[in-house]
Amino acid sequence: MRTAYLLKSLILSVFCLSFFLSALAANNETINATNTNKWTHQVQGFVLFRYEDECFSFRSDRSRLRFIGNLGIVLSNEQWSFQSRLTTGLRDKQNVPAITLVHFSEQPQPDSDIYVDRLFIRYNRSQWGAVTLGKQPWPLKNATDAFWDRQLHPIGVTWQGTSMPLTLSYLKPLDGASRTVGEMFLAQAHLKGQFSPDLAWQLHPWFASYHGEQGEYATRDTLIDHMSWRLSSWLTFKNFRLGLDLGKNTDAPKEDVGDLSWAIQLTHGELKHVGNAQWHVRVLQTERYGVVTEFAQNAVAGFSTSNIKGFDVRYRYRINPKVWIGTRYSDIKTLNQPVKEGQRFRIELGLTL
Repeated sequence: MRTAYLLKSLILSVFCLSFFLSALAANNETINATNTNKWTHQVQGFVLFRYEDECFSFRSDRSRLRFIGNLGIVLSNEQWSFQSRLTTGLRDKQNVPAITLVHFSEQPQPDSDIYVDRLFIRYNRSQWGAVTLGKQPWPLKNATDAFWDRQLHPIGVTWQGTSMPLTLSYLKPLDGASRTVGEMFLAQAHLKGQFSPDLAWQLHPWFASYHGEQGEYATRDTLIDHMSWRLSSWLTFKNFRLGLDLGKNTDAPKEDVGDLSWAIQLTHGELKHVGNAQWHVRVLQTERYGVVTEFAQNAVAGFSTSNIKGFDVRYRYRINPKVWIGTRYSDIKTLNQPVKEGQRFRIELGLTL
């Protein structure tokens, strides 16, 4: 059984890599929809190979080689755009985009799926903003993924203002591949300015209201209502950025176990050109009801996304225009008793199209 899974995963990875390289060599075509409004299409893709080693204080350690791949198409003109994307992962647990190719420790082999993780249409008018409808990326500006895991693409509608610096969203989070769980309303204001030519600031206060519902696959706190007032902000000085995400849940069922979440992240560099390097250092603390556990970040800990504290360090280096290599290390422990602790170490190779 394990051999069959391995062969399936290897064939999938070779197929995706070949497809992406073929797409890279192809030229984008232009389609004349009308005499004055041209439609274009663009193929986009991403491949990541990751070695991951995790140590836990309360269960068996695990070590594995994993694969992430996605392939999408974007159709657009001056006002309209349509995007669809296929990805690897677990279709009924879509904050897990990776499939396991090889286990180096004794662990059960999980499922591996290919499914549509993005499918949305966007209408953009420069005078008043843009409306997005469908299965879409997280629409708010945040310094980290402490509140929402960026691998999750909820279904709903979002308006992003132009003249009025405001974002409003009504979203239905996913429960597996074909269902949703609960409903969420979001509102965020956008403020920015400069202290000097080298020192700029941004403030993005926001509000999140989630009405809970019983889920079949998404079950961690999704039945519990959540209402929080939050702030995402950062200072940018030359090639450094200091970001903050801070929030308080005003609807927590038990205040004695905590209703706050915060994350501070210092980032340096970018990955635009060959030879560029980028790193970040993040410290974080998320109390038990500071976030909705099912929807929060999944990249720093292999055992929980709430009731945790710790740090996360990441480094990436671009070796050619399409490829970067990197490493990441996280050390996380729980806040409340009994204390659980885990460390996660990763080595990554990413190919972007």
